[in-house]
Amino acid sequence: MGSFDKEFDKLENEYEITVPSSVTNLPLTIQTEDKTATYKVIQNSNFVTGKNIVIIRVTAENRRTKRLQDNCE
Repeated sequence: MGSFDKEFDKLENEYEITVPSSVTNLPLTIQTEDKTATYKVIQNSNFVTGKNIVIIRVTAENRRTKRLQDNCE
């Protein structure tokens, strides 16, 4: 399907991936480092030809959030 431009690094916030034009969403497998953290995936459907942005918002138990962005083309 496609691969990310770099390995996952918890200090990194943005990733790039190139996928075929027939792809309409990213099949994501998400596992948080802290088992009490939660996450929400935003905008992972109805892809169009060109740039699509998928956002993963991770919230720690103490309510601090981190935003990861996947740029899909």
